[in-house]
Amino acid sequence: VLSDSGYDVRIFSEPLYFAKGAEKSVANFTLSANRVGSYWTLGKKLYKVTAFKFLPHVLKRFVWFDTAEFAEAMQTEDMYVMDDMAFYEQFLSERFSTGATSANAFRLYHWNGAHSPYRMGSDGKRSSDATVETQVEGVFTIVKQMLDDMKKKGIYDTSTIVITADHGIFNKAEQPFLLIKEKGATGPCVENNAPVSLFDLPVFLTEIVGKELPNQTYGRRISELQEGEVRERHMFLNASGSSRVTVDEYVTTSYAGDYDNLILVHSYEDPLGADAPYALGEVLSFEADATGNRYCIEGFGTNTGFRTMLRGPISTLTMPLAEKPKKDLEVSIALHPLSVKDLNLSIDANGDTVFQGVVTKEVIDSGLQFKVPASVITDENNTLQLDFLFNEISSEEMSLDASARTITISFVSLVIE
Repeated sequence: VLSDSGYDVRIFSEPLYFAKGAEKSVANFTLSANRVGSYWTLGKKLYKVTAFKFLPHVLKRFVWFDTAEFAEAMQTEDMYVMDDMAFYEQFLSERFSTGATSANAFRLYHWNGAHSPYRMGSDGKRSSDATVETQVEGVFTIVKQMLDDMKKKGIYDTSTIVITADHGIFNKAEQPFLLIKEKGATGPCVENNAPVSLFDLPVFLTEIVGKELPNQTYGRRISELQEGEVRERHMFLNASGSSRVTVDEYVTTSYAGDYDNLILVHSYEDPLGADAPYALGEVLSFEADATGNRYCIEGFGTNTGFRTMLRGPISTLTMPLAEKPKKDLEVSIALHPLSVKDLNLSIDANGDTVFQGVVTKEVIDSGLQFKVPASVITDENNTLQLDFLFNEISSEEMSLDASARTITISFVSLVIE
């Protein structure tokens, strides 16, 4: 709507949060391949490919590789790609420009903020002694510098500014953060207890450009909300404690911090579910689209959008194969760098042990690879059950909810060929 209304729309974020077609509305959006977490690792893989292509056949076995190895170069230990400190350094050198764009401009800056790893000091610069507190203070240092620069450039008073955070951390993460400075507003900051919702933000933005956002089931005009008003507000949450793509819908008519009045009214399950046949060779993701999570039956934590965490002592995947395999299966699982190292791991396929070893850093870097005999697939649904057993973790944890068990390794992708 903003773009169609003549606004120059530019966003500082990462591709994970954009739908297809975003390049039509976002001026600085560039289509690219999967992100590279390590160019050094990528370089080594490319040399390996080159060697495999050009070496004599007798030597090719020494550089044999699986395409899944390239996933190592895409992984990063950061939850987000954004580098807040690099952004701040660039901002200090360039500041805001008021003449390069049209008068109608929309800018969204999305920062790593309070998420780990903690690398920012209170001054907004890189620090070896950073904590979550200094990182939060550093983000507000950046915000203050940006607001001060807007005032110097004469664009503060004519701009509408929204500062928000996504969810808060306690209970069901139901308490976002919201500050709004409207165009032309003067005077001190005022606290207002009107029952606002993040669903109101798109309505608010379109209202600024004189448009109306149709079919808003949950969003309202913020200007119409009254202090003390009783309003039904909805919240949708990727269900905690389950790796399945399950979204819980909550409703409240109370203050956002009144957790006891947050009522679960509906759960939306993955429409394909665990019965969807798996076609051999299909790469399953445990990242944003989470196509592999539908097969997670036991001992998996919430999908974070970047990985799916296994929880000990047992994690189970159950997959109906689209066809009965005629040969032994090769399983490749890419692991996230934040997987716990040096755990003893045993993997059973339909009750037969197919892997035993220690999850070293080398295993995490290269991923899990193991074979499954075709003979273990015996039922009419061609079901393959993979049990990941961490024997060092007490079996008593099985009585706990999955979200309360010990975190072990984290999956990024899985393919069976």
